[in-house]
Amino acid sequence: MWLWLCALPLVFVVPLVSDACFTEERIALLQISDSLRGMSTMGWLDTDDCCSWESVTCSNDTRRVSSLQLSLNGVPPEPESDPCSVKLNSTVFSAFPELQFLDFSMNHVLFQGSDGLVGLSKLRHLDLSYNCFDASFMESLGKLVSLEVLHLESTAMVGALPASGELPSCLFADHPILKTLKLSNNKLGGPILGGKSHLSIRWEIYLDGNNFEGELPRYLTGNFEFQGTMDFHGNKLSGKLNVSLWFLPNLWTLNLASNSLTGELDSSICSLTSINLLDISNNNISGSLPNCNNPLALLFLNMSGNLLSGDIAPHAFFSNATVTALDLSYNQFTGNIDWIQTLGTVRYISLGSNKFKGKISPNLCGLHYLRIIDLSDNQLSGPLPPCIDDLSFQGKSSNLLYWALICGRWFQYPAFRYTSCYEQKGFRFFNKYNMYTYRRNFIDLFLGFDFSENMLSGEIPPELGHLTNLKALNLSHNNFVGKIPESLANMTEIESLDLSHNELSGVIPRQLTHLSSLAVFSVAYNNLSGCVPDVGQLSSFNMTSFEGNRDLREASPGSDCAAGSSPDGPSPWQPGSEGAKDPALYAVGAASFVLSFWITVGFIFCHSYGQRMVLKCSHAVLL
Repeated sequence: MWLWLCALPLVFVVPLVSDACFTEERIALLQISDSLRGMSTMGWLDTDDCCSWESVTCSNDTRRVSSLQLSLNGVPPEPESDPCSVKLNSTVFSAFPELQFLDFSMNHVLFQGSDGLVGLSKLRHLDLSYNCFDASFMESLGKLVSLEVLHLESTAMVGALPASGELPSCLFADHPILKTLKLSNNKLGGPILGGKSHLSIRWEIYLDGNNFEGELPRYLTGNFEFQGTMDFHGNKLSGKLNVSLWFLPNLWTLNLASNSLTGELDSSICSLTSINLLDISNNNISGSLPNCNNPLALLFLNMSGNLLSGDIAPHAFFSNATVTALDLSYNQFTGNIDWIQTLGTVRYISLGSNKFKGKISPNLCGLHYLRIIDLSDNQLSGPLPPCIDDLSFQGKSSNLLYWALICGRWFQYPAFRYTSCYEQKGFRFFNKYNMYTYRRNFIDLFLGFDFSENMLSGEIPPELGHLTNLKALNLSHNNFVGKIPESLANMTEIESLDLSHNELSGVIPRQLTHLSSLAVFSVAYNNLSGCVPDVGQLSSFNMTSFEGNRDLREASPGSDCAAGSSPDGPSPWQPGSEGAKDPALYAVGAASFVLSFWITVGFIFCHSYGQRMVLKCSHAVLL
């Protein structure tokens, strides 16, 4: 009898818990909805059970809210207005004691109060990017004892760490559970890592796009579990890159680009034996590459935009057997480029704007995975090897380990699944007047060669026409002679073709008029003759694409260069005609295509509002 009476409360209590969410949690959610003026109720008023509401997940056992995905619900601020005019008291979140996942990013809300998050002892993932905070709210972050992922990108945080008190220093060194910390694109300053010499972050730390200054830590240890990432690019760091007293055995990605590092590249960098991605571009680092007893097994290496010099020896600094993308452009490297032939798995090579000399070896044709090569603005001479059509563009970069770099690392809880990927800057190519940026799959979609601004000679190999998937070809500012090969018309996917500033002769092949994808085209300043094609895609280009050819005439009604007429006719077209007076069209027509590669630990580099909505790499997915 007594057992039956004791069970009576359960008969009535269990249905109340299992059939509906808790009243205080439903009220709190409606308060959040009211504070976000642009937030859709998403059917929240159709039922009292908040566990069935969109973007809300509850525990099956307790019916408590365990996950909230409330990103992108706020009203975007007007230009030049207060980015966070809407205020939200953080105490509203105290109604969710079992909350594990909270994504409140990109709502442009000013969080107030320091007590709202302190009681969330089970919170593991917190993303408050693109919001604003006051100092009292920031003090509560260090008290989230179960926190594993923290995203505070593009907020209104300012000041130094930890002196300003805006971010607890324990997040760097004394929070062993924290796996990911992203503080990108704020206005934080002071010494990097707040002067700490030990990192407790287990996966990745992003401090890029801030105002941190001073030298890198002399001593630095870390406890990365696997494939660790440190992204400090886009700050004001100075001094020499010396990692001789660093102990980071599982560091995979190091991005120090776009700082003010100086001095020679210390040989201690050879001690980072686990590193796969290294970006030290756009600094003032000088000297030659160090010789490592065991070359670094890098997949991606970006050292562009420095003062590096000397010859490059194979198998000295990086392993030729592993490198996938290599950018050494805008330096002062010398010697020949025969070492390129040893890069058996390379997809992307950018050596532009150096002082390389010698010929392009036919062994280059053996790089069957090569998709993009930029040798522009050097002192290379001799002919292009006819075997260039042997480049077969085999495979895709997504088949390589890097494209799963860190992305395969994930952890799962009943409420959510979190996946982390290093968000590198991507690839950029540009002509003189326009820049185009592609991310991740660019290396799969784009095939391009840039041999411009050298001293290459001989005839253009007709075999180039066999590269039917080529998107861009720049042979401008060289000494090529002979006729334009008709076979170039077979490059049906070509979008940019620049043959200007050479010594080419003969007529422009009519077959080129069928290249319907051409957006940039120039044969200016050669010795071409005959008539400018007035049909097909070539007819869409201004005459600045053809200027500087003494015997080349413009098609006009009634002239001998009208459609279907003889190439002989009136006096040649010269600059100064109506079409040549348009500087904007001249910019496109005379464009010299240049390829360049930029890698980022974080990304990112550009973390604009629009890019983050489309390209955000670290995300959480409700199961």
